[in-house]
Amino acid sequence: MIFYYPLLVLEGPLYQAFESARGLVLRPADHLQYRTETWVAQQRQAYHIDVITESYLPNYLKSVYKPRLNSLSIRLQGEAGRPPVRREIPVR
Repeated sequence: MIFYYPLLVLEGPLYQAFESARGLVLRPADHLQYRTETWVAQQRQAYHIDVITESYLPNYLKSVYKPRLNSLSIRLQGEAGRPPVRREIPVR
């Protein structure tokens, strides 16, 4: 089983843009998600790419990857026929 978690890390600032009644508004952000879809073998596939600032990387790893790794570990143990072992995977 292979998992991909695409991540784009920007050295400079990151801004979220949206339209309002007054025009285009830009707000500083540390973490945004880019979503795109494409067709592969007659099936629609959605892809999510996390976009973060370099300074946010330590927080991102703690808040995003640690819960995903823990839940994946528990799920894989259950699929292997072993009782799930709940333990924290350290992220430094």
